[in-house]
Amino acid sequence: MRRLLRAYRYIPGFRRLKRAWRSRGFGIHSPFAFRFVTCVLREKGEYYAYPALRRLAGKGRRFRSIALIFRLVCEFRPRFVVVSGERNRDEVAEAVALADSGVQTVGSLPEDLPASVPVLFVSLSGDEAGRLAHLAGIQERGAVGVWIDVPRGVRESLKMNLRSGMTFAGSRMFVAVCRPDLPRQDFEINF
Repeated sequence: MRRLLRAYRYIPGFRRLKRAWRSRGFGIHSPFAFRFVTCVLREKGEYYAYPALRRLAGKGRRFRSIALIFRLVCEFRPRFVVVSGERNRDEVAEAVALADSGVQTVGSLPEDLPASVPVLFVSLSGDEAGRLAHLAGIQERGAVGVWIDVPRGVRESLKMNLRSGMTFAGSRMFVAVCRPDLPRQDFEINF
């Protein structure tokens, strides 16, 4: 039976079917992961700020990534959003301000910031070494990280370097929730 389950990995299209199946919450046993996938990452409802975000980012992929950052700020309520990369930085700052006007969008964290302060890290572009350096900071704080337009190879290296928490990988986006109270799990979903 075990060999048969491993054989399905090599059937063309099986990975896509499994990703679509998981995207609806099937096969996810963690209550946090189920709610996060179905109510945050795959939320299909219209938020109050979506018309403003559409005017800001247009339609398509840019809107989806900005809307994801908006929903993550609404979900995790960070005090700081650290943005690395110059591309679309102003759009991210505007989305964060629409989600919560008390959240500060910064390029790097203050040195004396306690580890208990909630932080969201957003990586818009950059090299693999920079993305891995962000992951180390995210793990140290037990924070949430979002990587936009990240290739599959970089996602795999990010997963390998993660010690605790859950990862959620989409076609071009990657989210790591590095809370120490979460078990180490990886989910491939469509969002």
